Amino acid sequence: MKKEIQIAEENIKSWKFTKPQDKELWRLNIYLSKCQQHKASCERDVPKLEKIKESIVYIENELCHHLIDEMIEDKKQTIKLYNEAGI
Repeated sequence: MKKEIQIAEENIKSWKFTKPQDKELWRLNIYLSKCQQHKASCERDVPKLEKIKESIVYIENELCHHLIDEMIEDKKQTIKLYNEAGI
């Protein structure tokens, strides 16, 4: 399964590959929209995952600690990558 950061890298690569002068603005808009939607999804997920960290299930399960922390970090890095790309 792909990590969020890998999906973001692919989206940004596709977005940057399509140039406005290629007269394919529709394609550029599709890739930009895809990037924006993915970024928004990650931004929505971070607070949810942080709430899970505070729950009893998280506190009682060591494996859950690692997985949730990894997911939060992945989503934060994804958001940072989109911000750096200007999206």
